[in-house]
Amino acid sequence: MSPADAFDAFHRESHARLLRQVYAYAGTADVAHRALDGAYASAAQRWRSLAEDPGRDSWVRARAFRTASRFCDGRPDAERITARHTADPDQMLLRALASLPPGDRHLVVARYLADLDLPAAAQESGITGGSARRSLHAARERLRVAGVDSDPVKLTMALSRLGGDLPAPPDGEAARLWHAGTSRRRSLQLLAGAVTLVVAVGVPILTAAETRDPRAAGSLAASARSGSPTTVAPPRVGRAELATVQTVATADPERVWRSTSTSADFGASRLPHRCLSSPTQETAQHYWVKSFSTRSPNAPTTVTQTLEVDPTSRAARAAYEAQRTAYASCGNGSKVVAVRDLQGAGDAASLVTLEWVDGRGVQREQVAVGRSGRAVTTLLVQAPAQRSPRTARLARLLGKSVDRLCSDAGGTCTGPQYRTSSRVPPPEPTAPGFLSTVDLPLFEGLSEPWVSTRPAATSQNPAATECDQADFSAAGAAPVRTRSFVVPSERRLPDVFGITETVGTFASVDKASAFVHGVTAAVSTCSDGRATLAVPSNRKVELSPGRAGLWQIDLRTSATRSLIFRVAFVRVGSRVAEVTFTPNAGHDVDAAGLRALAARTAQRLTQL
Repeated sequence: MSPADAFDAFHRESHARLLRQVYAYAGTADVAHRALDGAYASAAQRWRSLAEDPGRDSWVRARAFRTASRFCDGRPDAERITARHTADPDQMLLRALASLPPGDRHLVVARYLADLDLPAAAQESGITGGSARRSLHAARERLRVAGVDSDPVKLTMALSRLGGDLPAPPDGEAARLWHAGTSRRRSLQLLAGAVTLVVAVGVPILTAAETRDPRAAGSLAASARSGSPTTVAPPRVGRAELATVQTVATADPERVWRSTSTSADFGASRLPHRCLSSPTQETAQHYWVKSFSTRSPNAPTTVTQTLEVDPTSRAARAAYEAQRTAYASCGNGSKVVAVRDLQGAGDAASLVTLEWVDGRGVQREQVAVGRSGRAVTTLLVQAPAQRSPRTARLARLLGKSVDRLCSDAGGTCTGPQYRTSSRVPPPEPTAPGFLSTVDLPLFEGLSEPWVSTRPAATSQNPAATECDQADFSAAGAAPVRTRSFVVPSERRLPDVFGITETVGTFASVDKASAFVHGVTAAVSTCSDGRATLAVPSNRKVELSPGRAGLWQIDLRTSATRSLIFRVAFVRVGSRVAEVTFTPNAGHDVDAAGLRALAARTAQRLTQL
C-alpha cells in the first residue's frame, strides 16, 4: 500500500470518531472541521513517522484540540456553542464542557469519549499524573452543577451522542489533505529560508497566494515569531464577513445608518421574513442575522441581512434556489411586483420586489438574494415608498455584500457591471398557467389576503360578462378551466367583489386569434341600444409576450346603482385567458393597474 493510500485508509477509518471528539472539545461544528482538517494535514506532513505509530489518534486529537483552542478561547460561550442540529440536552452539555478550563476539558473528552485510561488521558492533556484525578473530579463536579449527569457511565453515553448529525467529509477530502501536507513538507526548507530572511532584514517574502490573502501573511509572521510551523486553516466565512454600516449605506447614502443587532450563529429567535417557512436549508453549517436602521425617528429605512454557509457549493445552490423561490412566490398576503435575475454579483443573484398592506397602507419591500461559493446572503430592505432604493442601488448593495465573503466562500465576486432581466414568478404547482394570489392588486385598508380556488374544468365561462359573452368551449378551446379569487375573511366587502379567470387552449394560433377578434367585436357593439350597458373604456395593448384587450363594462342594476367589470382578455400564442375583476367603490384599480394585471396574466400563460 502506498503512503497516500495508507493515509486515506487512516482518514476514512478515524474521521467520524475524531470529529466527534474535537466537536465535543470545540463546541461548534465549523471549528471542529477546521481544526481536524489542519491536524490531518499536519499528520500527512509527518506521515513517515506516524504511519506505524499506534498513538496517531492521540497525536491528531491533541493537535486538533490545540488548534480549536486558538479559535474558541476568549469568545463567549453563546458564540462558541452553535451546533445547527444539536438537540437541547446536547446544547446544555456543550455549554457545560465549554465552561471547563481547556486542560480539564481535554482530560474529560480523552477519558470518557476517547476511552483512554487516566494516565494516558492525563499525559495527552498535559496534566501531571498526581493532579489528574483531582482535575477530573473537579471537572465532573462543575459539569454536575451545570446540570449534566456526571456519573462516568452516563457521561460517556452523553458524550457519545454528540455529533451524530455532523456531515461526513466530501469525496476526495483525504486526497486534498494529503496533498496539503506533503506540499508543506516539500516547502519546509523554502519557508525556513523565507522566515530567516524576514527576521534578518525585515523584508516580508510571500507567495502569490499569500499576497492575495493578508491572513496568510499574518500566520507566517506568527510562525516566525514563535519559531514553530503554523497550520494555516483554509479560509472560512464567519461573522466578520457580514455587511457593515458602510455597506448598507449604499441603499440610502443620504441618511445616517447604524447597526442594531447581530445574532449568534443560529441564534436568531424567529424567522427573518414571513415568506420563509424555514430560516435555512438542513445542510447549513452556519447562519447569522444582522440588522441595520437609519437614525430616523419617523419612517426609518431598515436592512436585515441573513448569511447562510453550507458545506459545499452544491448545497449552497439548493439553498439559494429555495430562498429565491420562497420570496418570488411569497404568499401570506404579499404581492410579488417584480422578479429579476441579476448578473455581476457573485455566482447567482436575484432581486424581488414585494408589497403588502398593514395599518399604514400599502408597504413595499425589496429583497436581494445572492450566492457565492458556499455562502448565500439575503438583504431585506424596507423603506418608505418615497425612499425605496432603485434597482441599481439594490444591485450595488448586494454586490458589496457579496464582495465581503466571496473569497472565503470560494465563489465569484462582483463583475465589471450589473445586468438585470425580468423573470416570471414560479407557478403554483397545482395551477400552472393561471394567476396566483401573489399577482393580484392590493388596496389600502384591505389587509386580509386573497384566497383562490383550485382550477377546475368547465363548459361555461364564469368570467364572461353580458357584454362579451365569451364562450371558450363553443369556440373549440380544450381544455377550458377556471378559478376564482376572493377575500372571504373581510366581511365588509360585497359578495360580488372578486376576480375570476378562465383559461382555454386552442388548436392553433389562428383559431385563438379568431376567437379574440370575435369577442372584441362583440364588446365594441354591446352597448348599442341597451340602456343598462356601457363600455366607457375599451383599448388594445401590446404585451411582452402577447396582446390584450382591456375593457370597463358598466351594468346598471337600478336607477342609482351599477356594477363595474374590469376585463382583461389576453392571448399568448394559442392560449387565451379572460380575467374579470368586480371592484367596489373603495377597492378598485386604475388603467395602469389593469394593464399590470393583464401583463402578469400573459406571463402566466407562458407557464402552461
